[in-house]
Amino acid sequence: MNPRVYFYYAVVLEQTGPQANGEAEQALRRAIYLDREYLLAHYHLGLLLQKRGDGRGALRAFENARRLLARMAPGQTFEDGDGIDALSLKRSTEMHLEILGGA
Repeated sequence: MNPRVYFYYAVVLEQTGPQANGEAEQALRRAIYLDREYLLAHYHLGLLLQKRGDGRGALRAFENARRLLARMAPGQTFEDGDGIDALSLKRSTEMHLEILGGA
């Protein structure tokens, strides 16, 4: 029942190819269920849904990520984020929202 385990599992599944996207989505949703403020899970869910063509779902996931990012200091990094800081992730999130028409 560890959200990080589900997050990493989803990331691995994403790398195996599109046939595993459904299982990756379920793992990300489980991570979010276990920790509603797991920012990287929201962001990766948005990426996955956008790639699959689910614009509404992606928009919702990126909006959740943006809401969580608003509470963070720009230089704050994420333990599971490979060194990315909140400002960089915010810029990326805003770019995806703009592409989806939700900026």
